[in-house]
Amino acid sequence: MTDLFQARHDLGTRQLDDVQSIVREARAVLRERFLAADAGIIGANALVAETGSFSLAAEKLHLTQPAVSKRVALLEEQLGTGLFDRIGRNISLTEAGQALLPHALAVQRELDAAQQSVRDLSGAVAGELRLATSHHIGLHRNRHTNCSATDGDGQPTER
Repeated sequence: MTDLFQARHDLGTRQLDDVQSIVREARAVLRERFLAADAGIIGANALVAETGSFSLAAEKLHLTQPAVSKRVALLEEQLGTGLFDRIGRNISLTEAGQALLPHALAVQRELDAAQQSVRDLSGAVAGELRLATSHHIGLHRNRHTNCSATDGDGQPTER
């Protein structure tokens, strides 16, 4: 009888360990998703402020305009105040939006730096490198690399 009791106890312990492991993994996934969601909300808000347009921000984020509007509305709801004055197609930051913007940009920079730090651990080299070259040299950049080129105003150049 003791062996049966011990076997049941061992099985229960293993099952409990499995459940605890699943719960830990689920919590990690949820934290990661909430972090990504919060980062997306902050990033959308900052980009709308920077571009002065929900549509342009959506284009840069590769999202639909309603998705960007929803992210901004969610942040406004969380903060309990409007961040943008919307008059027709024109938008401008409210006083609360102006107060939030430097903090949102700082959070965005920190999140970008944190992601880069984690990517750096893999040993792969990635990121943005800006070089100034003459027009002639810029025309002959290696077409077999994963690179893009922009002009002095940040506009993409043709390959």
